[in-house]
Amino acid sequence: MSVYGQGSDVTIVAGADISAKQYQPVGLTGVLASSADNVFGILQNKPQAGEFATVRWHGFTKAYMSCSLGAGALVMGNNTTSGFLALATSGYQAFGEVFIAANSGDFGTLKLYGGPVRRLIV
Repeated sequence: MSVYGQGSDVTIVAGADISAKQYQPVGLTGVLASSADNVFGILQNKPQAGEFATVRWHGFTKAYMSCSLGAGALVMGNNTTSGFLALATSGYQAFGEVFIAANSGDFGTLKLYGGPVRRLIV
């Protein structure tokens, strides 16, 4: 199923070679997000270290699903594997939700909340 949706992107300098990590969560420093609460957005291109990285921080985006998640599931960065998604759990902030479900290893669609609009999971 395809989706057309708008989003807001920003350009930051890649802090590492993340050319193989397109559509995975990154932090504001331009490297893969390494914990649940440091996700800035989803990488849209394939930059090497020092190149410009385009990051979708709000709206709809394609995303690599590192675990199977159903529509409506709230997502956060994975605490054990950098650049992976996880189901949001108590005490963490969800940075978006699954719009179109996908199995682990496939591509799904996320709706990103953007910036301060994150949801604290209680």
